[in-house]
Amino acid sequence: MKKLLIIALAAVLVACSSGINVDELIMKMPKNDRTFVVQIPVASNAVSNTMIVGMIKTSGSPSASNIMQILAMDNANVGVAGDSQIVNKATALYALEHVMKVGKNVGIYMMGDSESDKADLEKPANRKNIKLHYFINQK
Repeated sequence: MKKLLIIALAAVLVACSSGINVDELIMKMPKNDRTFVVQIPVASNAVSNTMIVGMIKTSGSPSASNIMQILAMDNANVGVAGDSQIVNKATALYALEHVMKVGKNVGIYMMGDSESDKADLEKPANRKNIKLHYFINQK
């Protein structure tokens, strides 16, 4: 029972991890007329965010649709930012896996704390020839 409690506590702490500073992400992105930032909305608590992630994984979201539209344009860059890294990752992952038309020379910019999140996002990005720029937060 103690192990289950520790695992649950760790999951909640990961789900509550800090969001992404939009200004910091914008500083790392190219400055041109085809650079966009999609701000991902979140719920007010970690449990609700976990439910949102489940829904995004199955049916997407308006934010994922916006990302897919941007990825269809040539020479476009999109930053993904929000107050929950798990929701950001789920949204970007859905967009990368479900985008049908990919423009030439497109990139997606994200920040986070997890090398495993970066690896999970790199796989579909590489398959679709999308440049993933994932910056690890310095703690």
